[in-house]
Amino acid sequence: MGIETTCFNQVGNAVRPFFAFHLARSVRDYLKSDFWFSVNEIEKHQLSIQSSLPL
Repeated sequence: MGIETTCFNQVGNAVRPFFAFHLARSVRDYLKSDFWFSVNEIEKHQLSIQSSLPL
């Protein structure tokens, strides 16, 4: 949490460059695609992921 620059620095320090490259490319491809999830689909998907994570 914090200002935007601080958040980017935190992610940059935590994510390896090769992984960050592929993650950014996936996000870019998703944003450029015609297939977008609705808000309801995202909320439904997040709940199923969160409930499957070990504590």
